[in-house]
Amino acid sequence: MSQSHAKNDRLLNRREILKLSGGAVVGAALLGACAPATTPQEQPAAPAVLSDHPAALLPKGFEAQLEWWTHTDHNTTVGNVIRAGIQRFQEVNPGVTVDLRVFPNREMNDKNRTALLGRQQQPTIFSPLPSFMRDGLLEPLSDKYFEPDWLRSTFGFQEALYWEGETYIIPPGSLMTGAFYNKKLWREAGLTDEDVPRTWDEMLDIGKTLTKWDDNGDVVTAGFSMHAEAFRIARDWPGQYGGYHYNREQGRVFDSSGWRKFMAYYIRAIQEEKVDSPKMPPYLEAFPTDRAAMTVNKGWLVGTFENQFPDLEFGVFPTPLAADRPDNGWWGIADDLGFGYGVNQFAKDTEKEAANALLRYLYGDEEFMGNWAVNSAAVPSMLSVREWPQFQAPKIQTFMLTAPYRAPFGGEEFPRQREIAKTALESLLQGTSIDEAIAASEAEMAIVIEQNAGTPFIVFEPDYTPPSDLSVLEEWSSGQIAYPFT
Repeated sequence: MSQSHAKNDRLLNRREILKLSGGAVVGAALLGACAPATTPQEQPAAPAVLSDHPAALLPKGFEAQLEWWTHTDHNTTVGNVIRAGIQRFQEVNPGVTVDLRVFPNREMNDKNRTALLGRQQQPTIFSPLPSFMRDGLLEPLSDKYFEPDWLRSTFGFQEALYWEGETYIIPPGSLMTGAFYNKKLWREAGLTDEDVPRTWDEMLDIGKTLTKWDDNGDVVTAGFSMHAEAFRIARDWPGQYGGYHYNREQGRVFDSSGWRKFMAYYIRAIQEEKVDSPKMPPYLEAFPTDRAAMTVNKGWLVGTFENQFPDLEFGVFPTPLAADRPDNGWWGIADDLGFGYGVNQFAKDTEKEAANALLRYLYGDEEFMGNWAVNSAAVPSMLSVREWPQFQAPKIQTFMLTAPYRAPFGGEEFPRQREIAKTALESLLQGTSIDEAIAASEAEMAIVIEQNAGTPFIVFEPDYTPPSDLSVLEEWSSGQIAYPFT
């Protein structure tokens, strides 16, 4: 029997304590990695979260004050699950307080690094970059409060999230992209589920059917909203041709067949077919107001649309495929695993202990992670909830089936690379050739990589095989059956 289970047997049944204090299952929540701000009408009930690890319940009289810094707005759906979990943790550990502080995404990394390099005690918990491990800013989770064997068996880590023999980051799961469509505009155009596009070319054809122009030829309803977040769509293409366009092992970051093919597609969509325009508002403004009929983005939009725009009729279908993709190409692509949590190396020992207990409390529980996964449309890291019944819901299943089964967690070049890619795509619309745009992007990226030499480049690769009903998606993709998701 493990030490944690032995200790658990000696304690009062903690799940019964939680039941007596009013714990209930959370019903609606959304991943918050980059989620926009929203004010839900109802707060979910606190979940009955329980971890077998003895640190989840701290000794009587234990006191600590924690700050949790994140670029996720925890007034979004998954944030309500986390906030409820924090509330329950504080109820069973009354001497611990947790101050959740939310910052804009673009400010988060700078705030983290400034605070940590100044050897500040706060924040205690935050979303780190891998270079923080290199620079000695993180407390190894496996040092005092986390057993490596528990981390591996719970989250399926292989080579993932380790650096120099230590584990530093708790990753809730990996995000992936999917295609969203406005059902009202879909019906008005005379389209049915059987018209859902299977390839990127079909996506463009449907987009032309849905696009509306004014008398001057300007787009007033984008059939396929892609300009504002084109880099997210661009991520799918290299994956469908067998690899990433950001992989340190490949060396050349941008000059890949998938990236090059996407750039050609992007020019065609905006300049020739005119299914979208740089003058159009971004998808979060355009899609809910009927100014965009389709968009491709992260799975967390499922919860955002349902929570923030309850009257919006939308559907989800798998990310389109490249018609000429190789047999070993992926169905879609998971986003980088950039929303894990770490503990400040310079926090007080009591704060470190409480922070580790809180992370273990939240992310070591099947019920909590199951609800988190269902409502975030993310593939959960936790092995035991991957076959959770609610996780098989159609919208969530769509994303699960279109995900590859690995996701990168890279160095500080990732945020900069997004900006470089956006600059390259914008330059194409100004007449820059694809070769010139790639050359400029590679030159700029080479500088970023050199500046981050020695930064850990980590691959999260869970012990996860495709679900048995992947054949459904294969049959749908090949045209053998009609659109299987509602």
